[in-house]
Amino acid sequence: MGMKCDNYSNSPNFCGSLDLWLQFKRHISRSKSPYITLSIQKRSCLSTQPHPDDELRGSTHEAQLTISNADNHSNALIPIHPLYRPPRRDVFANDQKRLYFQRFCEISAAQLTGCLESDLWSRVVLQASETAPCIRHAVTAIGTLNLKGWRDASLSPAGPPHSHQHQNSNLEKKRVQFAYHEYNSAIVGMRQANTGGQTDIRTKLLACLLFACFETYHGNRDVATAQVFAGIEAIDDYNHLRTSSDQWLPPIDEEIVRIFVVLEIQATTYQDRRSRALHLERLNRGKNAVENMPAEFRSLKEARLPMTRIVLRGIHLTMSQREVDHTVHPSIVDLWWITECPSSSLPPSTVSVPISTVDPIYALQCNILSEYKRWETAFAPLLKKARGPKGRSIFHAATLLRIHYLSGVLCLAATTPHPLYYQRCYTRELTEIVDLAHLLLEDTTHSLLGDAYSLDIGIVMPLTVVGYKHRHRALRRRIIETFGKVQRREGIWDVDVTGRVMAWVAEIEETGLDGNEEYVPEERVATIVRMETDLVRRKSTVAVRVREGGVGEMVEKETVIVW
Repeated sequence: MGMKCDNYSNSPNFCGSLDLWLQFKRHISRSKSPYITLSIQKRSCLSTQPHPDDELRGSTHEAQLTISNADNHSNALIPIHPLYRPPRRDVFANDQKRLYFQRFCEISAAQLTGCLESDLWSRVVLQASETAPCIRHAVTAIGTLNLKGWRDASLSPAGPPHSHQHQNSNLEKKRVQFAYHEYNSAIVGMRQANTGGQTDIRTKLLACLLFACFETYHGNRDVATAQVFAGIEAIDDYNHLRTSSDQWLPPIDEEIVRIFVVLEIQATTYQDRRSRALHLERLNRGKNAVENMPAEFRSLKEARLPMTRIVLRGIHLTMSQREVDHTVHPSIVDLWWITECPSSSLPPSTVSVPISTVDPIYALQCNILSEYKRWETAFAPLLKKARGPKGRSIFHAATLLRIHYLSGVLCLAATTPHPLYYQRCYTRELTEIVDLAHLLLEDTTHSLLGDAYSLDIGIVMPLTVVGYKHRHRALRRRIIETFGKVQRREGIWDVDVTGRVMAWVAEIEETGLDGNEEYVPEERVATIVRMETDLVRRKSTVAVRVREGGVGEMVEKETVIVW
């Protein structure tokens, strides 16, 4: 399965030209510290095509079993040695593997980090790769992928034989095969390490992370979410072992904890079959993590983890209500926005609604909303600095956190059992999210947010909250138009599929609707009840339940989206 570097060096199209490729290779040999990830700005002509050969493709579905079967008692951490040098040359079987590992260090790590401050990819992952071969193989596999042009290959035709397009297509197939070969080596290496009881908690979690990254890049969301939940379970088991063991065990790196909070948000909103009791347990456990929030954040990095934890708590509350009979809770109303808004701005039918302040779900909702308020107050000085004349360097990251805060509040507001209580009450906040997201996307000077792949949460999920949860018609049309133009994937969220599903739902809800209606009327709301993905045929089947024209019995409608 191994490939020699000569297979690629013979192509004049690799990284633009043979000369550039050789120059890049010479730079690697001279480099003493390749982990300064922002120092090189080379244009990559590599692109991806998520169609490996059948032999390698089978390893994808084996990946989800790698971590969950690990020995829970083998948690003695391998000593971490800082990387002040590249890994030894003899750990790479050939120059091709070393080249793509180096490419991850100098290009991919910065792209995965994005505009939010983190040293997860440039420090934590690379340190682990020096001592864990399975992590090194996974890093090499991701270094092979073109994160900036992840859809280029699928959008361009192969062309006739001997043409430039055909040569690129053949090169692309070989490169994808190499990526899957390295990924398969990572899976095999992880399984062997688990069998021998040689895997520490850091290696387990980073393997889950890297496998989820590789799978989401190729659109394999089900396999990716299985990896995420396996990692979450490993974190819970390790933390339980720390509290119950007489032996001192070090805490998990905060960067690893934060990325798994982000991944749990994504996996939970996509596909979560966990019980209501488990969601409430995790919701209450997360409260302890935000109680020590400072009165004022000193950096964006300090502000980021509490924000993601509060968002996750709100999502756990939402998910815990799936099995609840809302006729038992008819008066769960978000008093937060009622006290913030003048009564003249409320829907007439809302003013006379009786309010219950004793419902436990309502109490949890108010508790999380108070955490959002505390976070907003602590974040205000940083946001003010970012919007000032000296804050250009942190403007994008601070703006993104502001978007996450607003969308988290709006998502939590939608926890109430009936759209009447929230759907028409946040026009100002909805507009701010859409305006800020477009501001970031349209800033051509900031290349880390735009047409690219990212494992982290950016603007896709917040805009999805606006379009799906609140149904402001004009804003939803803007989002659909934006999703049709931007080629971006953030973890499991692909703007192409998400935008087309949103457009189909909008067509169902707005057919025959008066143009003067600002929001979709509550009786016309279509609820997504099923979404199935066929990776082989590259299509998604989506079903909704809706009242035709807002009257009559509920009916189910279905469509197929090819991607």
